[in-house]
Amino acid sequence: MWGLSEYKADLEQINNANYTNLNVFSKVQPGDEELLHRYHFIKVLSFFKRNDFTELTNHSNMYLDSIYEYMDKWNEEYLDPGFPAPPFDFMLLVMMTSTNGDDTFNKFMRLFRHYSKVLAYLKTQNQQRQILLTDKTKTDEFYMTVGNAVLVVHGRLNYIAENIVAILHSTRKYSIITSFLNEFMPPDQVNDDETLSCFGRVLISIGDRSLADKYFEKVLNPALKTINKGYYQFFDGNFAEAAKSLTGNLAPSNEACNYYMGDFKTDISENSNSSATPKKPTPESLTRWPLPPLQA
Repeated sequence: MWGLSEYKADLEQINNANYTNLNVFSKVQPGDEELLHRYHFIKVLSFFKRNDFTELTNHSNMYLDSIYEYMDKWNEEYLDPGFPAPPFDFMLLVMMTSTNGDDTFNKFMRLFRHYSKVLAYLKTQNQQRQILLTDKTKTDEFYMTVGNAVLVVHGRLNYIAENIVAILHSTRKYSIITSFLNEFMPPDQVNDDETLSCFGRVLISIGDRSLADKYFEKVLNPALKTINKGYYQFFDGNFAEAAKSLTGNLAPSNEACNYYMGDFKTDISENSNSSATPKKPTPESLTRWPLPPLQA
């Protein structure tokens, strides 16, 4: 029977880029609901990591409805023992790669609204209260204070929002980008420097400089401020000055420049050797995101 020890072993094996002889393909699937979510997660993660997108899509299509059902039923009781949750990374992968039902934008909007509901509830609670966040990838990280859970969920919403903006940008739905940001992620409600920079750069690229300014002016990190300056210079046609901003002492490596010049869906810290650019934690670091290039 595939259980918790097999889950941890399979996850570690995938983390080490070894996708052969996983327990998930040789052991009988568990009957326990929490383990069943993780059993399915290991399968889709292994398909994703070895670029088997046919199997990945087939399995994501099978699991999409169960994730929708979980989100629709969610209430505060799900933060207590006995209410298993799909891992956050599992939900992301399924939303990204399933071809059933809604388009990718609307799938991610459902995920965004779900975590907005979770965050709204957490903010009403005693921030020192101990709870279980059972949608963490690592099972030994479930227990935390409400205050820490708020930070985790905030980070997830930032990450989901960045991908929503990427989806809209890739499909040239520029007016919806502005509407989405104004309604759900206005500058005064975003405190993560990389997320602020991401939104600002996209807005510059679609010509909304005034709104981009509002995101950029909140960025405090010197490296990101330098890169954002280079982004302005690039779109103003000052390519020589942009090159200086993007290759100076505060700028990241060439690989990271590609990231900041539009491909913001990836975690630059995996390709950059720059100590000036801080590593941005991925939603669940053990699975080593980023997601693949987004498709409409």
